[in-house]
Amino acid sequence: MLGTLAGGAMKQGRQGIRHRLALSKAKKTLSLPCKADALGRVDNLTPAFRECIVQFIGSSEFEQFTLQLVIAVSSKKKKMIEALRKTLRESLRLYRTIPEDGVDCIATALFDDLHQSIHASLIAPEGRNGFNPISAKIASAQAAAALRNCEILARIEDLHEYDEFARTFNRQVSLVDSKVRPPQIDTGRKIPIDRIYVQATLVEEGERGEETTGAALPPKEIFGIFPRVAILGDPGGGKSTLASKLCVDFARGKVRGSARVSFKIIVRDFGVHFKSSKMSVVEYIEKMCAADYSTPTPDGCVEYLLLNSRAAVVFDGLDELTDTSLRQDMIRAVEAFCLAYPSAWVMATSRKVGYDLAPLDRDIFDTLELGAFSHDQERTYIKKWFNSMKSGSQHERASLADGFLNELSHANELSRNPLMLGLMCALYRGAGFIPRNRPELYRRCSEFLFERWDSSRGILVEKPFERGIQFAMFALALSMLKNSEGGGLTEKRLIQFATAHLHGRHYEDFDSAQDAARSFVKYCRGRAWVLTDVGTDASGNDLYSFTHRTFLEYFAARQLVRECSDVESLASAIYPKLKVQEWDVVSQLAIQTLDERLEDASNGAVAALIELAENEQDLDAQKSIASFCVRSVEFMDLRPSVLRSIVDFYLRTITPAVNAGKVDYFYVGAADALLKCPRELRDVVVDQMRRTAQLYPEDKNILALVVSLGQRIPWDGDYWIAADQETIEMFSDRMDRLDDQEVWFDVIQYRYGRVPLQHLLDSHGVGALFNSQFWPLGDALGRNLFSDFVYGPEGAGRVRFEDRGKVIRAILNSPRPLCHTLGSHRWIHDDRDALPEDEELLFLVLVNYMLGLDFLGNETFGSVKRPLAGPLGRLYQMIRRARKGEVSSDSLSAQLDMLPAAQVDFITSWAAEGFKLVERHDRSSQT
Repeated sequence: MLGTLAGGAMKQGRQGIRHRLALSKAKKTLSLPCKADALGRVDNLTPAFRECIVQFIGSSEFEQFTLQLVIAVSSKKKKMIEALRKTLRESLRLYRTIPEDGVDCIATALFDDLHQSIHASLIAPEGRNGFNPISAKIASAQAAAALRNCEILARIEDLHEYDEFARTFNRQVSLVDSKVRPPQIDTGRKIPIDRIYVQATLVEEGERGEETTGAALPPKEIFGIFPRVAILGDPGGGKSTLASKLCVDFARGKVRGSARVSFKIIVRDFGVHFKSSKMSVVEYIEKMCAADYSTPTPDGCVEYLLLNSRAAVVFDGLDELTDTSLRQDMIRAVEAFCLAYPSAWVMATSRKVGYDLAPLDRDIFDTLELGAFSHDQERTYIKKWFNSMKSGSQHERASLADGFLNELSHANELSRNPLMLGLMCALYRGAGFIPRNRPELYRRCSEFLFERWDSSRGILVEKPFERGIQFAMFALALSMLKNSEGGGLTEKRLIQFATAHLHGRHYEDFDSAQDAARSFVKYCRGRAWVLTDVGTDASGNDLYSFTHRTFLEYFAARQLVRECSDVESLASAIYPKLKVQEWDVVSQLAIQTLDERLEDASNGAVAALIELAENEQDLDAQKSIASFCVRSVEFMDLRPSVLRSIVDFYLRTITPAVNAGKVDYFYVGAADALLKCPRELRDVVVDQMRRTAQLYPEDKNILALVVSLGQRIPWDGDYWIAADQETIEMFSDRMDRLDDQEVWFDVIQYRYGRVPLQHLLDSHGVGALFNSQFWPLGDALGRNLFSDFVYGPEGAGRVRFEDRGKVIRAILNSPRPLCHTLGSHRWIHDDRDALPEDEELLFLVLVNYMLGLDFLGNETFGSVKRPLAGPLGRLYQMIRRARKGEVSSDSLSAQLDMLPAAQVDFITSWAAEGFKLVERHDRSSQT
């Protein structure tokens, strides 16, 4: 790929990936003529020398040089252009196979021809080889990087030492990081990551319902599509495992592209050095290579790799810096690093909750969401987990896996999280059951780890003191959370804390308490589960922390309840954290734990949080509390009156947030939790939504949410769709007024059978089929109508296949292009290998393919979408080749003889480039 342009510099909304793929194609069109012309201008080149130059043009150094020259020319930076002329000369010199006496001549010829090619491409007509304007920030960053790179290259005598470092470092990464410790597999035994890793599902931010981007994407493929990417996920969702797998794939040479090495930075560890000494990212990488991988870096090597697109950097765990101000400083440091090294591939991982308070620059980073396990991924992980056990025969391990799968239906929500699924596997193996409640599951897992695991295998471990080990852990966890020490405590600091905790509680004598504290640390160090050593600080002292943040949060929640023994004090303690999107999981667990001790505690706590938020002036704080309370419906036993308060408060925060431009995907998506309420409370949710909507008769945002519950979820769909139908009837007058202004309201009325499709087409044109998913809240809800007509489902709240003929007539008879956007569109990804028997469906399937070729580009769509092997796939390929001019209209017509003449003419005319089906515009200009 043609570099990264600092990740997303050339992104346009959600089409960033498409632009970068187009750039890759543009790079090839630049370099190939350049190669031929340059070689022709240099006299007396032997065949061997010509081959050396061809190899250089295909190198990552030349790829990066081409990118920088594109930016320099397009932004008219003369100093950068001259620096790049020198850079090309130095790069050729270091490319050892090119003779010294030919470097100047070859460099001049290559530079001049490439420079001319870029000029020609920049003045080419729009839509051919032209480039989009480059932002000043990115151009300046590339200019500075080009100058630094020129200086570095001039100092280097030979690249052999750098190449040797890359080989040695990769070998060490492959040895050190290729094994992981899944929850409770045989005493913390590490196993090869490939034996337990299950390929993650990644979805572009705000596009959860769009199947264009949601896929089980192999880690090695991520950077090929997203050179700068933030991966967001739930706690225990597999973010760190994904980061480790990616780096191991790099080390084994499985990642395509120019980068040769990857550096994984554990943010909580780097944060210690960053906070104490403002250590730079490059300095930390150099320290990490020597300390963790016993591979010292040659002088200037890391800079060279980063500047020449030969290294990737993974920042794992931005969320683990619990101090918001420190996290913001770290975000700025990462962004500054990206601008200083615009050619380096960069990935960062973080939890979803709280990320919006300190997000990475979305002009630089794409954002992907790490999805929960699907049913198939769960099964794969479970079988891998039990197969990784050392004990038992293969048949016994398979029987355990089957028994667990049968039991899993009782805990299917928790099982979609990889960490929780692994813990449940361990618990099932030892206890034979799976708790349903999350605090109960955490409690049983921690008890299992502390009290039963060793003894269940006949191992006796001497405890440092008889009682209160867990309470010491609880207090330690809350202290670390409050003091932003999640990255770890030194042994000295840990002993000090444990001594203070034990003195007066278990021991009158200070020295005895201190001795017990030392034993406690030794005991923890020997347990590879809840608390373990995690590295060293800047001075080389060992650091200890919780094996996973989930345990830190669970124990902190337990201690919080021990300190806040009533509803009011707990609500007061967690409110300041929740309103800035901190302590989300801790607060959930604390409320549930208190509810087990005090009757009605969860209801009181939620009501108290809403009361505090009602008096807030800060809209962001109200949004955060509303989102937390709505999500609490999933895991708390709530009274109908409290549930009504939650629904009402949440709906009342929506419109101010929309008007302030502060509606984000996760906030709106929180409404899904309302639909997971107990069956006996579903009527309460629906009734309160209708009541609140009636209180705000001019508020279209509330109405949009209230009438579309059945569009949000696949489970219990019949109930929610029926509720939508009744709600739409109740608000029919308002819906009729709004559908003239908003396509979405007319689409909803069609989905629920209140207006015919022809009314929708007459009122809004054929474009309504393609932009129907954009609802007033600013995000995409479900797929557009056209996708549903192609792939379904059919029925109440969906579409009626009997209307396919009307859709076809609208497509054939409407002006072109048909639309200007295709968000939330379902592309060609099905496994059909036969032509649909239904004539109307076949035409719509082919139009869907043609839309993809128009929207994404012929080469891009052809490379991204897997071609089908059967008759339908062959027809797709013929249409694509016809569009490229490789197949005649007559040949294509002959293959389409099963369709009516008008439909054949439509397809062949489009293939001959007589018109476009889609012309991308901003949403403001949608049809």
